[in-house]
Amino acid sequence: MANVSGIRDQIQTRLDTLNTDGQAKVLRPYDVATGKERMPCSIVFPARLERITSGGATYKYDFTIEVYVSLKQGLARAQDEMDAFVDPTATNSIRAAIEGDDTLAGTVDDLAVGGFTTYQFAELNGNTGKPNSLVARIPLEVWA
Repeated sequence: MANVSGIRDQIQTRLDTLNTDGQAKVLRPYDVATGKERMPCSIVFPARLERITSGGATYKYDFTIEVYVSLKQGLARAQDEMDAFVDPTATNSIRAAIEGDDTLAGTVDDLAVGGFTTYQFAELNGNTGKPNSLVARIPLEVWA
């Protein structure tokens, strides 16, 4: 049976497929928050779990993938970088990376990546009260 930690590990593995050997990291995927994330990055959070079948054999897991890009190089560049992650047809599409294996290496029965629910300023790993990044939240439904 699938579990939250195992599913998060597999989501991280799928997101890591955006990175090509020998090149700079396109995205640093984290399956759990560390407080020391380096941007651009993604963090996987479980959001909800519900039983689908009365016998308890099938569950629906809802996750939120938070994607952060830095504002250091300016807002326009951050928006271009974020757009490439949230656009389902872009080269660095989060959706395409995850749906490239809709069973997460046999861990789950099926999954569906939503659009995005948030695209706004955020502060990652700081306590200055000033935004240092853009964040987009992407919903993911998993059946196992």
